[in-house]
Amino acid sequence: MKLTFFFLLGWLLFSQPAVAQMSISWPMDKAVLQRGTDGYVSVNVGGQCLISNSDYQLQMRITRLDTKTGATQYVSSDWTTFSYNRPYGGLFSRNVGLSCGWHFIEIRALVNGSEWARAGIKIGVGDVFVVAGQSNAQGVTSTPAYNTSPYDGVVADLHSENCSTAIPQFPQLNSMYDGYSIATQGPTNWAYAVMGNKVVDQTGCPVAVFNAASAGTSVKNWEDSRYGGPAYSVYNSAKICGVDGMPYTGLKNALNFYGSLFGVKAVLWHQGEADNQQSTDAATYASRLNNVISQTRTDFNGGLSWFISRASYNPEVLN
Repeated sequence: MKLTFFFLLGWLLFSQPAVAQMSISWPMDKAVLQRGTDGYVSVNVGGQCLISNSDYQLQMRITRLDTKTGATQYVSSDWTTFSYNRPYGGLFSRNVGLSCGWHFIEIRALVNGSEWARAGIKIGVGDVFVVAGQSNAQGVTSTPAYNTSPYDGVVADLHSENCSTAIPQFPQLNSMYDGYSIATQGPTNWAYAVMGNKVVDQTGCPVAVFNAASAGTSVKNWEDSRYGGPAYSVYNSAKICGVDGMPYTGLKNALNFYGSLFGVKAVLWHQGEADNQQSTDAATYASRLNNVISQTRTDFNGGLSWFISRASYNPEVLN
C-alpha cells in the first residue's frame, strides 16, 4: 500500500505537466492598460518558467475576448515560438502590441515537442480613470450603488482604504460588483459601473476606475493639502481625515501607484457643493482648482487630463 502511494505521488509530481512551474508576473491578471492615441499598447509580457530540462521552447498565443461578456471571440495570434533555449533563471519576456479590447495571453513550454507547462492571463487595453472630489464623486454608504450588471471589461480594485495616506496595497483587479468598494476610498461602486458600461458601449474598450475622492471637502481643502499641510472642513473645522496632507495625498498616491502601473486617461473631478454653500466665487474656485490640477501634473511627472463635472448630489445645491 505504501509503495503504491509513493509511486502515484511521484508520478503525479514528475510525470505530468507542471502548471505551477510556469507563471506570468506582468501584466497582472485583469489589468487594463491605458491605450495610446492610436488605440494600441506595447507591453512586455514577463514571467518565469522553472523546468529542470536543459532546453525547452517558449511559445505565446493571444486570444481576443468579448469586452462585455469575456467570452472567447477568436485567436488573434496563434502559438508563436519566441525562445528556443532555456532562459537564464527561467525568466522570460516578450514584447507584444495589443489593440483596444480584452485579450487572453497564454505562455507554454515545450520539451521535445510536448507541452510541459502553461500559464495565462486576461489583460485589457482601454481607459483608466482616477476619481477625485467630494461625496458626489466618492459615493456615500447611505445611498446604494446604482443597480446594474457591469460588463466583464469594467474593473476596479475592490477594497477601500478611506483616509489612508499610505501607498495603496498591491491591487487585485476584478469586474465591479454591487456593494463592493472601489480602491482607494470609494465605499461602493456608486455610479461607476453604469459609467463604465457606457464607455464600453461607445469605445469597445475595457475600463478601470480608481476612486480617490473624499466626502465633505472643499476645493480649498485640496489646494491647502497639496504640499502635505493640513486642511480643515468648512462644516465643522475638523482636520480632513484627522491627518495632514489629506485629501490631496490620497489622490497623489493613487495617481503615482495605479497610474505608474496602468497609465491614466484622466482625473474625473466631481465637487463643488461645499464651495457653493460657502458662496465661493467662480474666479476663486477656478484659481484653486487650477492650482490642484497643476500640482497633479507635477506629481504625476507629465501631462494629465482632467474632466470637470457640473452636477450635484444635493438637489437644492447646484454646483
